[in-house]
Amino acid sequence: NTAVTSYFRGTPFPIVEPSPPVTGHSSVIFLPGLQASRLASRSNPSDRLWEPNANNDVEALYLNPDGTSIDPDIYTEGVIDELLGSLGNIYKSFITTMNGLVADDTINEWQAFPYDWRIDPRDVVAGNVALQSDSYSMLTELERMASSSATGKVTLIAHSNGGLVAKALIDELKSQGKENLVDQLILVAVPQLGTPKAVSTLMHGDEIGFPQNQFMDAVHQRTLAENMTSAYNMMPSNEYFARVIDPIIEFDPSTNSGQATPPELAAWMGRYGYAINTPAELRDFVSGGDGRNEPADIDVLTPNVLKQAQLTQSDSNHNYFDIWQAPENIKVTQIVGWGLDTVSGFKYVGRDKKVCEAIPPGSPYIYCKTVTYLDHEPIFTEDGDETVVTPSAGSMATTTFYLDLPLSNKGPRVNRVHSSIMESISVRDLLGEILIRSTSTLPSFIATEEPTKNILKKLRIRVLSPVSISVTDSFGSQTDLINENIPNSYYLEFGEGKYVGLDTEDTYTLRLDGQDTGTFTLGIDEVSGDQVTDTLIYQDIPVTPDTIVTMTIGTLDTASNLNIDINGDGNVDQTLAPGTTVTTIDRLNTLKIIVSNLDLDNPNKKSMLAKINDAIGLVKKGNLNGAEHKLGDLQNQLQALSDKKLTIEQATELMQIIETIKNTL
Repeated sequence: NTAVTSYFRGTPFPIVEPSPPVTGHSSVIFLPGLQASRLASRSNPSDRLWEPNANNDVEALYLNPDGTSIDPDIYTEGVIDELLGSLGNIYKSFITTMNGLVADDTINEWQAFPYDWRIDPRDVVAGNVALQSDSYSMLTELERMASSSATGKVTLIAHSNGGLVAKALIDELKSQGKENLVDQLILVAVPQLGTPKAVSTLMHGDEIGFPQNQFMDAVHQRTLAENMTSAYNMMPSNEYFARVIDPIIEFDPSTNSGQATPPELAAWMGRYGYAINTPAELRDFVSGGDGRNEPADIDVLTPNVLKQAQLTQSDSNHNYFDIWQAPENIKVTQIVGWGLDTVSGFKYVGRDKKVCEAIPPGSPYIYCKTVTYLDHEPIFTEDGDETVVTPSAGSMATTTFYLDLPLSNKGPRVNRVHSSIMESISVRDLLGEILIRSTSTLPSFIATEEPTKNILKKLRIRVLSPVSISVTDSFGSQTDLINENIPNSYYLEFGEGKYVGLDTEDTYTLRLDGQDTGTFTLGIDEVSGDQVTDTLIYQDIPVTPDTIVTMTIGTLDTASNLNIDINGDGNVDQTLAPGTTVTTIDRLNTLKIIVSNLDLDNPNKKSMLAKINDAIGLVKKGNLNGAEHKLGDLQNQLQALSDKKLTIEQATELMQIIETIKNTL
């Protein structure tokens, strides 16, 4: 308003006249997600630490038990536009879009606010963000941008963990009476109430959302996270449990062959029942309330014992963010990704395997035994964006838009997930309309109500080592350890398993490559909504480092034979039809091919093959005890050849395959 002077009977008094309407739009601040700002050290600025190109880069980012950085010279280099290799864009197209809004004078300015994502969001706001030669204050920079904005205000756009930073930033402004400097807060895929995937990351080092590759394994992921309060903040909060009935952790007492339940699993069931589904139970479990000790860093199958200081801080943060409300003058909008398989919890299971080893190590004396051990496997829901579940990303009672990710990925043949959701054309179009205050026409694949359950079938593929898995679609796009380029696909390593998800809109070539000598299991579930409607499984198939296994699949009805090339010479040695139960004879035939390819003298090789043929004949006659004894004779022969005609390693690996086959008799 503008005050002017008027006169009545010679006495001056002010008349307040309306100011002209504001023209133009607010400048924009963008707050990136967890692990989405680049980090380096002043001690060696030429070697960027994040994104990492080696595990020792991750080690340089480790934190002290109190949450402070071991290296005090860490600084941020800006937000990640695109990842190394073919992992894809993160913010590249979004940055281009924002630059375009400035270039055409739609907004005066935009800035990304990078930060050290290892630090608690409230500490990020309270302190200064270190740069290579200086630092910046988010509060000071926000005030500067508001002063030059066409509206005198700024709009905050926040992705993932950036949403928690944005909420802390607004509250700090409010404490100073400056909340009117912000007009809008746009939250994109923000884990406002946490998300279950974070629990498995903290406990076992499973991927949290930033794509893992060969440069960061589970050991380094878990060690990085265990002193990082910002990772603890991602765990489901009290309010999450109030809204979601699905348990975060389940306990399955059965083992894969009916052996005794691992003792720790039995103890947990005695303490928690069959599931953890309250905040108190989760807090007790992750903090080692059962009395377990913290495992060695390399032992990622054993659940970690989380730090009390970080748990206490995250409890405080959960209470803070659970009830957070924006000041009345700030409009809040939520954008939620939906429709992709997202970890809604995980299940501890008992597994057993035959272990053969030289005792003492290096000696030719090989002993075999059954070992029962603990593993964990993911539980999926399609109510999410691959990392954050829908109830958390859409937790506030405010304007909410839902992005149907499976449909939006199909047209341009992209694979936008949580980490790359800002690259979605639909999201960028929606942001543009919100920024210019015009959302009368929604972009494609955006809705104001949560989509209904997807009736289209999906495939969930799982393998237990020792094999790698890769998938190629009909366009030549791949999904594997390094790539996730097939639309609506994912690759996830979880415990001892490798998991791949696909839609059924194409025909895919599945390839398994042997990584060691042993046996592998391949399972494929066909899923509609979140219900498994059919399953295909191949159990305990012998494999060597040379083995190549292939099949084509669109749905389970159209799956091809499983073709096994034992020695990798390009010739199929064994074919298994879909739905065929892998029999002991199938495994013995595979063992014959493995033995045939050994670099072994003729008499010994013939003798070994004869024993296998005898075992096959006895199985066909139903004489399983006789077959087991014959395989025992074969093991005795291997024992005699160990460290003579065969290396100890070769003999041990073959003994282990035979033990697994004996177990199926």
